[in-house]
Amino acid sequence: MNKVVTCEEVVAQIEDGATVAIGGSSLSRKPMALVRALARSNRKNLRLIVNVGGPEVDLLIGTGRVAEVIYAFVGFEVMGLAPHFRRARQDGSVRFQEWTEYTVMAGLDAAIKRVPFLPTHAGLGTDVMRVNPAFRTIQDPFEGTTLLAVPALRPDVALIHVNLADPQGNGVILGDGHMDALCAKAARRTFLSAEQILLPERLQTYGHDVRILRPLVTGVVEAPWGAHFTGCAPDYRADLIASLALTWLVPQESLLALPAVPRFLAASALAFAPVFLANLVFAQRFADVQNSGTAFAVNLLGAMVGGAVEYLSLITGYHVLLVVIGVLYGLAFVTRLTG
Repeated sequence: MNKVVTCEEVVAQIEDGATVAIGGSSLSRKPMALVRALARSNRKNLRLIVNVGGPEVDLLIGTGRVAEVIYAFVGFEVMGLAPHFRRARQDGSVRFQEWTEYTVMAGLDAAIKRVPFLPTHAGLGTDVMRVNPAFRTIQDPFEGTTLLAVPALRPDVALIHVNLADPQGNGVILGDGHMDALCAKAARRTFLSAEQILLPERLQTYGHDVRILRPLVTGVVEAPWGAHFTGCAPDYRADLIASLALTWLVPQESLLALPAVPRFLAASALAFAPVFLANLVFAQRFADVQNSGTAFAVNLLGAMVGGAVEYLSLITGYHVLLVVIGVLYGLAFVTRLTG
């Protein structure tokens, strides 16, 4: 059965008020093509379930699509806070339930097992129950110990981005699977976006990397760069170039009008996002080499050159430093492609 659809056809099957589980984690493999289509729609009062949320949650809140978020964390990591998420938390325009990463997974697992809750020790002795009345304590009927009851999370829809898929809905994830398989199994309907759609016989050669199976999938969208600007390892990482462009376009003097704390956070995000993403580039490059000693030596040489260029930017200006960074990492990607 051919399940290939478009992003718009996926959105058409998501109703107002639907509970939507979103795969990926933080800046890794978020289904941004599907999320952007959902943000462009007129859907409203959505209830989101994420483990570690990022730009997908922020975008949907910012476009007024969300009524409630169940989450363990939402932010842009070293690139700073998620501004729409933070605003909604402060002004109360969206409801929030704070869970932990484990309890989000346990809630989805309870739905998969078709039980109303799962018992766990996780969360006991913490503030989880104080901030989230959805949890309850129960007594173990066998040993009498106190356990935390995690209620089942039952998504209407799951949105997941994968590296590869076939027209039947099988999905390959090359790297950390996060909680994507749980989302697919727990949801009534699951939609995949994929960097590339392959013939089934070719996809099956990926063996155990076929993490999402076709009986769980309602539709699949071919969406090259469908996770951008988050990463989709090993195809691409969270966008270093986009962070450099943002740093270039935001005038540094515009931060001076902000109060002290927001000024500090904004400046830190702008300054350190390229550094963080550059480290991701190095990690990927290092994973590809056979001689780790040579790789570390080259990295140390690069650190010395980078330090010299950074001090030189005190004379030439910060924008010159950004240009140099862009050129050097552009050359790194070119040498990887040609080498």
